[in-house]
Amino acid sequence: MKTAKLDFTNCTEETDFFDRIIEALGLGVDYCGRNWSAIYDFSRSEKMVEKVVITGTSNLKGYMRKYIPEMVETFDYIIESYEQRGKLFIYEIID
Repeated sequence: MKTAKLDFTNCTEETDFFDRIIEALGLGVDYCGRNWSAIYDFSRSEKMVEKVVITGTSNLKGYMRKYIPEMVETFDYIIESYEQRGKLFIYEIID
């Protein structure tokens, strides 16, 4: 199983937040847009990792914390989309 680590430690900017997600999923920072729709769309067309282990969410400050529920919702949509096509995607938040 191809696994990636997504670490939000010292993440203070929105662009960095999205870049870390895009990089961990293997979607390409220079190509994929920095928004939830783009991440979902690219997940359907690009080869991604099968598992993401997420850390550093408890370190996010202020407005950055609002992105965690949105990330979970997007990742849940990706799981549903992958299951419909017989593919695997899972994520785990460990902090």
